[in-house]
Amino acid sequence: MKVMIFVLALCLTQYAVGATTNHAVLFIDSARPEQAAMIEALNSAFFFSASLRAGLKVTAYDINTDTTHRGFSGDVDYRRDFDGKAVAQMRPGALPYLFCLRGGQRIVRQLTIGSQEEIKLCLGS
Repeated sequence: MKVMIFVLALCLTQYAVGATTNHAVLFIDSARPEQAAMIEALNSAFFFSASLRAGLKVTAYDINTDTTHRGFSGDVDYRRDFDGKAVAQMRPGALPYLFCLRGGQRIVRQLTIGSQEEIKLCLGS
């Protein structure tokens, strides 16, 4: 089993990159090494791809309650969900879990993902 991620999202806000912004909301548990590696890989992919940065906003909610975890830095908007509000709002399935939004509306049904490459499902057409 690759990655179990709880996708925590309080992200029904729109980001100004255009009228219809593609937004990926990912729930993870960084206590699981493969899920932490997924966020690192996403940050690396965004660093090297201007078209990916321009076409997609990614918010990752982490359910890891370990306060000693350093977190992540990069283009992925990383947030801790210590109180479970994002999980309660979005209700993700088995982690890692992905929601794709465009203009605040879900465009791809929710799914458990196995690799960071599947984030491209949120780019839309």
